Amino acid sequence: MTVSAATRNNGKRTGPLWSTDGSRKYTDQYTVITSGDNVDGDAVLLASGLAGENDSHPSDSGAIVTRRMPNQQTATTWFVNVTWASKHGDKDKQDPNPLNHPTQFRWERVDLEESRTKDLDGKFFVNVNGGPLRNPPKFPISRLRLIIEKNEAVYSPGVAFAYGNTVNRDPFLGQASETAKMELPTAVEQFNSGAPNGFYWKIVYAIEFKVDKWNPVQVLNEGTFFIDHEVAGSASLDRRTAMTDGKGVTTGGWGNLALDGSKLPKDADPALLDFRIYELSDFDALNLF
Repeated sequence: MTVSAATRNNGKRTGPLWSTDGSRKYTDQYTVITSGDNVDGDAVLLASGLAGENDSHPSDSGAIVTRRMPNQQTATTWFVNVTWASKHGDKDKQDPNPLNHPTQFRWERVDLEESRTKDLDGKFFVNVNGGPLRNPPKFPISRLRLIIEKNEAVYSPGVAFAYGNTVNRDPFLGQASETAKMELPTAVEQFNSGAPNGFYWKIVYAIEFKVDKWNPVQVLNEGTFFIDHEVAGSASLDRRTAMTDGKGVTTGGWGNLALDGSKLPKDADPALLDFRIYELSDFDALNLF
């Protein structure tokens, strides 16, 4: 009897599914191949690479495996559906110590206008001559922001500065790295006689999600002059030349540049420059869930 290592079926992944009390649920499906000779579900659940009972979800340490369901598809092929869940019971709300109260979660919609370098078809926003638009159009979009309110014994400005304006290094809540940006965590001191020292802090974490990632920021490579490479490979002979029109007349206007600084031909796609703005951090280290 042989049982292969489990492989995750990425197309069968769901979650996080949120409940009003802040609990989350995830489901993944795995495939396990066996020799087919008297292999039962219990043996399949021993496959290496399969999430075990009480294992934490890879992107949400507060959610643990609560169910593993093997289903035989063929004589040798099994699917295993694994469920992770995080549940805050009502009994926690009766605890007199506010530090033991459940963390509160809510999702907000963020409405804004955003400029884009390209449209959905990959067409750059440039004028008919291939030059940059001085007033590129802005489009209304919406994002999601997760608000987390958590009671803590202390508030550290140092920790707040370390995580504020950073993006997730690792997948977070099922989203890819660098798609979640944490705002500077804030806090309000509260008093409750049930707290160990009477006082505690209600800390607010705000995390905004951007599907096409926060890093890198891309801008058009443009300028009012270009480098005229008179002799290829001879940097000493390069000289700065003001932008000209198609007939060689100096305009002093803005134009698109190639990545080597030369003037970009009219029909060429504009070049983009990448800038990394946000530091990476480990959101899971904050134990938000």
